[in-house]
Amino acid sequence: MLVHPPAELDPSTEADFEASLLAADPTGTTTVDFSGVTFCDSTGLRVLVAYQRRHAEAGGKLQVRGASPSIRRVFEITGLDDLLAE
Repeated sequence: MLVHPPAELDPSTEADFEASLLAADPTGTTTVDFSGVTFCDSTGLRVLVAYQRRHAEAGGKLQVRGASPSIRRVFEITGLDDLLAE
């Protein structure tokens, strides 16, 4: 499944982002296309970590692609760069 998060991942978009990930089958591969994401705070990262765990526990995989260099840096700083599927 391919998920397109909102351009800004913060508390105001958290529920929509979570709903899109909840709709994904955790036993398969879910790709989150970050090509349109311009901002991601700790809320967005928390959602990704929660759903990455959900997928891992169910035998699936959650991966992120298309992240800009600045978003990639956030993933690297927080140690979440293993989610990047570039």
